[in-house]
Amino acid sequence: MKTIVFAGGGTEGHVIPNIALIDELESEFRCCYIGAGEVERRLIQDTYPDGGVKCFHIKARKFRRKLTHGNLLLPFYFVKSVYRAEKIIKHVKPSLVFSKGGFVSLPFVVAGWLKRIPVLAHEGDLSPGLANKLSKPSCRKVILIFGTAL
Repeated sequence: MKTIVFAGGGTEGHVIPNIALIDELESEFRCCYIGAGEVERRLIQDTYPDGGVKCFHIKARKFRRKLTHGNLLLPFYFVKSVYRAEKIIKHVKPSLVFSKGGFVSLPFVVAGWLKRIPVLAHEGDLSPGLANKLSKPSCRKVILIFGTAL
């Protein structure tokens, strides 16, 4: 059975659409969810209490749109997050990485691209988020709900 990794998080707005897709696909694919924290863990565990959908978490830093010490260190944190994402991808062995956006998805998009795994990104907002804008070069396809250019 092929595996799909769903990545996205930080808010329920990233998790809930992925859960809807997982509900449709879990009979044909093994599905895993990647998130950044408690929001994702709680939603996945409440929705799939039998453990049918594995949930993994990594530490990922959000880019703040102002000059901060944290942003100066962001490239180092990002490399570390990509490394962690590669380890999870090596363990899960997905056939596809599906990104819903959010700061936690970008390391998985890059790790999937590095491992030559097809990556799809989904942008459901009228104005594209930063993570999906940065993900675009690594994606095989970007799915837009609105006609907004990414």
